[in-house]
Amino acid sequence: MNKFIAVFVVLLSGCTTAPLPYTPSTTMTIEDAKAFVEQILMEQPEKFRPQSVVFTESFFGTSDGTKTRGKSRGIAIPVGDIAVARGRSEALYKELTTRVYYSSIGDIKRYKGRWNIVDINNTDGHRILRAYTTNEGKALRFIDAVTTLTSAAQKPKPQP
Repeated sequence: MNKFIAVFVVLLSGCTTAPLPYTPSTTMTIEDAKAFVEQILMEQPEKFRPQSVVFTESFFGTSDGTKTRGKSRGIAIPVGDIAVARGRSEALYKELTTRVYYSSIGDIKRYKGRWNIVDINNTDGHRILRAYTTNEGKALRFIDAVTTLTSAAQKPKPQP
């Protein structure tokens, strides 16, 4: 029994990974950065792929489409040759979105396992968005793109 526990603990300790160090570059243009962020997010595994990606001056966001939930109830009572019925129906439509505000990005961490995983965390250290790619170069370029967008948003805007 003790051998089983020891093997189990060793296996579990091998499942954790530490963030990999990387110093991002901000040499790409804003348009290239937006295009690359969109490309990476749209190349996610189907389970994590958004329906669309949108960019503004203060955030980029993903939409998972519209979630619809409905329920209905009904009852019918036969009365002679006819039935009297009553029913009720309601539906809920909800747009599912994630917004990544540039001013809220704290750090960006990369992990390597079967996938290259990039976590965008807020200033409190909580994950806002996770992106997956099988290519290490794309993971690093994704970090560069998000860093470029964040840096551009923090620059003061010229006054007219």
